[in-house]
Amino acid sequence: MNVENDNLIQEILSRIQFRFMDEFTPGSTNCKRDPQANLHGLDLANTQIIDDDNPLMTMDYLRNPRMSTITMAYIINRLVKNMSSDLVYLNIGIWCGWSFFAGIIGNNKKCIGVDNYSQNEKQNDKKIFEYQYEILKNNLSKFYEMDYLDYFKNIHKEKIGVYFYEGDHSYNNQLMALEIADPFLMKGAYILVDDTNDNEPYKATIDFVSKNKDKFEIVLDKKTPNNSHPTFWNGLLIIKKII
Repeated sequence: MNVENDNLIQEILSRIQFRFMDEFTPGSTNCKRDPQANLHGLDLANTQIIDDDNPLMTMDYLRNPRMSTITMAYIINRLVKNMSSDLVYLNIGIWCGWSFFAGIIGNNKKCIGVDNYSQNEKQNDKKIFEYQYEILKNNLSKFYEMDYLDYFKNIHKEKIGVYFYEGDHSYNNQLMALEIADPFLMKGAYILVDDTNDNEPYKATIDFVSKNKDKFEIVLDKKTPNNSHPTFWNGLLIIKKII
């Protein structure tokens, strides 16, 4: 499925061009935790963003470790830019911050990140995030170190304009992450789901939309030939709340 039936999504995609590998061309970019390695990512060489106001092409941002691409970051950044100022961008599962920072940079909008960093091996990732957050945060951004279910139960009150869940992509967790956010999603809100090359997050999202077809529609469905692809990484679905 390749649905592009939303004016804002079409406008954003029209500014993204791939020089030698489009989303149908097999190939990958190495995912490395060395921040400097990402300055020379295949996706940066492959991707041209035709936007004089694109705020993402800075050393402070591009040095972040990532399991994503500049294309994905630009889509987030422009969706948040076009979000009403009374709404929030909520990013669940932020790792070292690539997708969270993509919403913050250049946008005077409220951005909230949530991650519990519960496993010992994630503590170095947390340190990288904290260091970069001090550089890239603004007075409207907030971070909560906690489980996302506890966050929704005890903390969250704001209406959501852009929502990106990057936590456990098992079917049940992906479905729950959509259902628990639904009451806070405003009409016109965009919901991003990544890793949709994989069956469980894809099926959970499609099932959620099918069950709520009067409220949500698919506005973008991009698959890639493999994971770590320099365009849409491991697949991207965007759904929109229509009522």
